[in-house]
Amino acid sequence: MASSPVSPESHLIGNLSVATSDVYYATHGGLFKPNYHELLIDLHFLRGKDVMLPRSYQTSILTPFINFLENNEGLFNKLFHESEEKLNLKEGYLKRGLREVAEGLLQRNHELKYYRSAFRDLNALQAVVTTIFQDVWASDISPRTSKVLPPLAKWGYKSPHAFPPFSFPFTEMKIPVGIVNFPAEYRKGGLLAWVSLGHEVAGHHFLRYIDGLVSDLRSVVADAFKNKEKDPLVKDLGDYWCACVEETVCDVLGVLNTGPSFGIGLLGYLRAVRGGQLKSSGTKFSTEKGSSMNSLLLHSKKTNQIFVKTLSDSVILEGTEGLFGYLGPENSHPLKYQKYKSSDKHPVDILRFFVITSVISILDSSSCWIKLIEDEVSKDLGIKNQITLMQLNEKSHPIVINSIDIPIEVAKRSVQVVVEALMSSPLKHLEGKKLTDIFSWTEKDEILVEKIKEIINDPKFEKLPDLASTKSIARHVIAASVLSSVQQRDEVEGTNPIHAVETIFHNMKTSLVDIFERDPTWHQNQHMRTVYHPPSEIEDDDE
Repeated sequence: MASSPVSPESHLIGNLSVATSDVYYATHGGLFKPNYHELLIDLHFLRGKDVMLPRSYQTSILTPFINFLENNEGLFNKLFHESEEKLNLKEGYLKRGLREVAEGLLQRNHELKYYRSAFRDLNALQAVVTTIFQDVWASDISPRTSKVLPPLAKWGYKSPHAFPPFSFPFTEMKIPVGIVNFPAEYRKGGLLAWVSLGHEVAGHHFLRYIDGLVSDLRSVVADAFKNKEKDPLVKDLGDYWCACVEETVCDVLGVLNTGPSFGIGLLGYLRAVRGGQLKSSGTKFSTEKGSSMNSLLLHSKKTNQIFVKTLSDSVILEGTEGLFGYLGPENSHPLKYQKYKSSDKHPVDILRFFVITSVISILDSSSCWIKLIEDEVSKDLGIKNQITLMQLNEKSHPIVINSIDIPIEVAKRSVQVVVEALMSSPLKHLEGKKLTDIFSWTEKDEILVEKIKEIINDPKFEKLPDLASTKSIARHVIAASVLSSVQQRDEVEGTNPIHAVETIFHNMKTSLVDIFERDPTWHQNQHMRTVYHPPSEIEDDDE
């Protein structure tokens, strides 16, 4: 029998555009495309889809975002189709904001744009974000926060980020809800990284929702070093800690929300991304004007130094220093780079764990976790008894980078000053409350975590029936999963260690999805159940 002629429009390739979109998602790490009309069509599809996006979020995010786009087609095309050099700083910031909001909304479209498995995992992520946020706002912080919606969770960049509406250009779009970004690779692994949600949601989101709070905290730290500390070596670190205050407070709040598991999870996470060892050196950040820009120093033995004041967002250089490339064309020689300023002012790794153990000590001075974490830090310090802070002198010719060695005991004393000030000081923008009046981690939390640990690593685990209605359980599930995953297992148990971590990770997400589906914030008058299959039954459908 002769075959029938096949037209290009036949069913044989009718799904080509969808399959192409799948490749786009895999290669670009997201669903957003800089196509104005296609984006509006996709966003309009979400209207009325309450199962995908609750009505409250349609009102607060979707509708104002669509309105903004429909009134700014020219601006959209300028941001995404003109060269980056033609955009000013505000426009560059807005471009990133548009991409974040669009991606967060598009990831709710599991019917046409998104894998069901990815959407299911997104529900697990949203459960943690919502729970932590609601726990914070359960306290009567201020009248302004009485009707604030939890931030929208999304998969995205290579490191966790929080974009609160008051620190990101969402206000220009009249969007009163923030976004929490979590790396997409942690959908299928990287359990320890999930503990960072305490840092992002209870930390950055909380701090930025209340205008003036970060300034309050910086002031109490500055006052503590100026008026309560006499050692000049310790006092000299005051400006460094003031510059790092937001990231430091986020670490404090990470412990107050997920307990010692925050320290253990962060320890494993940083070792993983640092190649196995915590950093004991870094930039000596300052509160001086201009110190928050991303800057770069290029240098070579055969050329003068090249100072880059602001590094483009599209340029990604790993670590604080490394090889930039080779100068040529003849007798090529290496051109090295060194970062000395950053918009992300995290304290040196070693100092972050001194902060964490100081917080744990205030909560429970007898906690075994203090020594465990300090012993791990000592392993990475080795025989060194100091940390090193690097300070760049722009006024010298050539530019000089000064290395300042800080004895460990001086560093630890400076941490004590910071943590005591942050945890014990009444804050004006919290109406006289202290951080510990709003956040807490007590013996009751530890008991709940231990109960979850007893069953979270069971391969036959289904859900947490006796605990599912417990308030705040999502963060306790994270804490229990982290601690259970690092616990040594006897050979007689017959469980491969990495398989045990996989089982715990799967059970953690199963529990979080169950918590998500019980949350009225997301499912008012809606009934949507997500089936979780054991790891062996899940295909790698989004590689």
